Amino acid sequence: MVEAEYEETPFERIAIDPEICLGKPRVRGTRMTVEFVLKLMRSGCSVDDMIRDYPELIVDDIRQCVAYGADRID
Repeated sequence: MVEAEYEETPFERIAIDPEICLGKPRVRGTRMTVEFVLKLMRSGCSVDDMIRDYPELIVDDIRQCVAYGADRID
């Protein structure tokens, strides 16, 4: 099945589709939202912890979630 992306972002690892996760930004190819990744970090999870606990994530996914969140603050 080909995934339709409805909103283009400058973040190649972040996808937004109103049909998936209620349109929340998420890691492309997963249902893991940027919000969830950022909340994991806020709770004290390290990048290594996240990669161990969520093997669908890679370091670049986490970096782009942080960058996406920081970009939205502006």
